[in-house]
Amino acid sequence: MNLNDEKLTQQEKEDLLHQQIDKEYKKLRQEKGYEPFKAYWILTYDLLKVLNDDAYENDGIFDFYKEDIDKFDPLMNCVVYEGHRINKGEWDRFYNCWSDRDYIRCRVGFFNSLIAGLTEDAFASAKYTLDLDDEEGFKERIKKYPNTWNIDGEPVPQEKTGGWGVIEFDPSLLDEIQKRCDKRNSEKNIEEKTIRGIRFDWSIGRREQILWNHAKGFDKRVETRIKNYFQNKETKNNRRQHIGKKKKSRKKLFKSFIAGFE
Repeated sequence: MNLNDEKLTQQEKEDLLHQQIDKEYKKLRQEKGYEPFKAYWILTYDLLKVLNDDAYENDGIFDFYKEDIDKFDPLMNCVVYEGHRINKGEWDRFYNCWSDRDYIRCRVGFFNSLIAGLTEDAFASAKYTLDLDDEEGFKERIKKYPNTWNIDGEPVPQEKTGGWGVIEFDPSLLDEIQKRCDKRNSEKNIEEKTIRGIRFDWSIGRREQILWNHAKGFDKRVETRIKNYFQNKETKNNRRQHIGKKKKSRKKLFKSFIAGFE
């Protein structure tokens, strides 16, 4: 690629410069054939709704059915990986056109657990179960959030409602999302743990980290989705993506945290 190519986005130029100054990064970039994610967000599902509301209304084709997200318990976490950032006036090589708006296209991972952090090959997480003694609250959450809870109060298995999808929204929303994350974090006593030499905590918000394995298949998923959308002449209504398919003691919570690496 040529840095003077008018069709290169600012993000693509930064990636080229990164390759020029970091030999190890360049080697991996050439081996993998794609750009890694360089930051991700641990969010609750109510915050994901904010991003999806914008995605639902914009001119892109990447969002989720609102009723699907509503079925996830907002106590739980999802992970939003920062993918393709396109500024107004830049060329989007996937849509194959010049952009008339700012947007960021992200991968979203859906979980039925509390996420503390990521490594290249695993998630640091903790399982959360409902309090059986709170019968009224127990029944209400099971009925309201079927994507998260089985009738016995155990989380729905990941393979049934987990998986991942793509969302596209105005990146300026992330400033407000971070403010909400900071507010929530300040209201809690954030517990920190070091596992295998890596520090994690239970805060939500943005984290900078290069992740190659998590980005695998992202570009192809975007390319295929756009190609199919325009080939089939789908309407905006049919563009939506369906999603997949008693508090623990500190000791038990830590045990689950470690188990997230297994």
